[in-house]
Amino acid sequence: LDEELALLTTWHSCGLSSVSCCHKISRINAKLYPPVERSEKA
Repeated sequence: LDEELALLTTWHSCGLSSVSCCHKISRINAKLYPPVERSEKA
């Protein structure tokens, strides 16, 4: 839950309007959280 909360906090700090920033954060999160782990949580 802490990791998910951190993910939400990152998106909020990024701002929903700044799409390019969110894309960069998404790529960083992809490295921090491998697709396998993300699929298991989802």
